[in-house]
Amino acid sequence: MKDKEKQVKEPKPRNNAQLILLALVAFAALSWIGLMQTQTSNTSKYEELCAQADADAQKGIYKTAIPAYQQALQMTPDSYELVLKLAEAYKGLGDKRSMLATLDQAIAIDPTKAEPYLGKVDYYIEGKKYSEAIQVIEAATMVKDKEVLSNLRESLRYFYNEKYVSYQEVGDWLNGFAVVGTEGLFGAIDPSGNEKIRLKYLELQGCAKPSSSAAGLFPCKMEEEYFYIDQDGDKYLVGEKAFQFLGVFGSGYAPAKLDNLYGYIDPDFGEHSFEFQFAGSFANGIAAVKKGEAWALIDQSLQPITGYEFDDILVDSNGFCNLYGITAVRKTGKYYLYDPAAKKISQQAFDQIRLPASEKGAVAVCIEGKWGFADRDGKILIDPSYDDAASFCYIPSKGSESFVYQLAPVKVLDKWGYIDSTGKLVIDTIFQEARPFNAKGTAAVKSSSAYWKIVVLSEFDV
Repeated sequence: MKDKEKQVKEPKPRNNAQLILLALVAFAALSWIGLMQTQTSNTSKYEELCAQADADAQKGIYKTAIPAYQQALQMTPDSYELVLKLAEAYKGLGDKRSMLATLDQAIAIDPTKAEPYLGKVDYYIEGKKYSEAIQVIEAATMVKDKEVLSNLRESLRYFYNEKYVSYQEVGDWLNGFAVVGTEGLFGAIDPSGNEKIRLKYLELQGCAKPSSSAAGLFPCKMEEEYFYIDQDGDKYLVGEKAFQFLGVFGSGYAPAKLDNLYGYIDPDFGEHSFEFQFAGSFANGIAAVKKGEAWALIDQSLQPITGYEFDDILVDSNGFCNLYGITAVRKTGKYYLYDPAAKKISQQAFDQIRLPASEKGAVAVCIEGKWGFADRDGKILIDPSYDDAASFCYIPSKGSESFVYQLAPVKVLDKWGYIDSTGKLVIDTIFQEARPFNAKGTAAVKSSSAYWKIVVLSEFDV
């Protein structure tokens, strides 16, 4: 028996590796259980925070909703939907700065969604900051739903901002400036409505073309003296004689009046051809002149290129008859379009014409008392149906190379507004008077009977 008892083997102890493995498995199991419990706890906490924030936001209690949303976002910082809710809460609280920053956060998370862009656009529109709204839309290049932003962009094209200026007189735009006047004194503004030349002159005309021999000069009158000033308002060219008028330089000459006759001067005040009852400024190599009651066109050698065969030649407020490549002349009671070579463009006759407002764009024409629009070859594009009109301005968009504004002022009954090139009214007829826009999106309009103000299309008001 004892020998058999001795033969019973004692169990061998497990080796260390097996013990360590078992310990690791047990630890992992315990960790997993702890992690699951933590995750369950975090999920429960997250859901609780979101539910609390949503409930408070729905009641308009944004001061408690916002911290709850913020705590929840610490757990899921890339939650696009939660960031949008936080932005909405900031909006409800009136914290616009935080709202904008949070919308930018949403865009960073997912730049393909339209909602945060639309939120920013709505904010700027509410504040009448239309140019900023357009910039947000233009920046939304990665948004998948292009249509919603495209439609919104289209609706903003013709929003405009009014400038806090008012004048009794406003001239035509020339080389980035318009002459303005109030109570008999004149100055000049830029396309943003900023006063660049103080209103202190008895007479003032536009700024000479930068490429001319008298670059950037304004002819003016102060007290009884005519002279030229630069864009800082300082005297620049002064003649020896007592001129009765000085005009804008072009093609090396400026119209002038001396001893009751008009002629031309060069930048050294050399006198040329003082033989006219009127002399206009040169553009595209031609100018309008008048002898007796008859008008003609002359070239830059001061020689006639037509006979004195016209009853009238239209000139703008700066004396130009062909600033934008078309001249309007009257002969035997009707107006016709002529090109810079003094050739008749078409046989179509009009009762009245408005000079072009840009290098491109239709021209306002009148037939039997109603105004419509003709192309630059004289072909009718928009049938005459308006009580008055001025020509179209062609305005390239700043934000999109493919888009061009084409706007013209029209009068319906006793009010003015603006149409696009299809004839659609895009700016309501709310003005007493309205002038063409310039290439920088700026126009002069009159809301009352006495004063003009400046409006700027939102895209250009930066």
